[in-house]
Amino acid sequence: MSTKPSRKPIEKISSDNAIISFDLLSNLTYMAALAVGGSPRDQIMEWTVRQDYITVPFFRQVHLLAKRTGFEYARAFQMVARRAKASNVKNLLLRFASAISSGYPEVDFLVEEAKVEREQYINGYYRSLETVTKWGDAYAALLVSVSLVVVVAMISTMMSDISEIFVLALAVTMFFVTGFGVYIIYRSSPYEVKTYKTNGDRWPGSGPFCASNWALP
Repeated sequence: MSTKPSRKPIEKISSDNAIISFDLLSNLTYMAALAVGGSPRDQIMEWTVRQDYITVPFFRQVHLLAKRTGFEYARAFQMVARRAKASNVKNLLLRFASAISSGYPEVDFLVEEAKVEREQYINGYYRSLETVTKWGDAYAALLVSVSLVVVVAMISTMMSDISEIFVLALAVTMFFVTGFGVYIIYRSSPYEVKTYKTNGDRWPGSGPFCASNWALP
C-alpha cells in the first residue's frame, strides 16, 4: 500500500466508472478493514487520505471540510458528491451521507459497500472478458479475410502484370487492418493497476496487513 498523498483535484478525475472501479474497490476495502478494527471515523478518514488511490481526493475533500471548516461529515459528503463526475463515486458519497445522518453503523455500511463494489467489479470484469472473446473471434475472421486477399493478389501477380505500387499499397493496408484489430482487442481487455510491490521487497512485520504498517507517525 502506498502512503503518498494524491493532490489531484477532483474536477480532473476521470468520469469513466471503469477507470476508477478498481481503485474504488481497493479504497472501500481498506476503509472497511479499518472500521472492522474499531477505528473511529476521524482516524479512518485520516488514514484513508494517505493512500494513493484515484478516489482518495474525494475523501480528502470530505476530511478537510470536516476538520478545517467544521462541517458535519454528512454535509461534507453531500458537498463533495456534487462535484464528483463518476456516478459510482457520487452515489457512494451520497449513501455515506445518508448512513451518517440516519445513525447507521459505519462498519456495517463500509463492509456492505465493499461487498457490493466487489460484485460489481467482478461482473464488469467478466463482461470485459466476454467482449475480448467476441473481438478475438472477429479478429480471427479478419485475418482469414486478409490472408485470402493476399493469396488472390499473389496469384494475380503471376497471371498478369501488376505494378509494385499496388502490391505495396496492399501490404500497407493489410498492416494497418491487422494493427487496428490488435489495438481494439488491447483497448477492450480488462486490466488492473497493481498497487503492491512486485520486485521481491517485503514489508516490515509479519505481512502486508501487519498493524505496525498502519501505525501513525
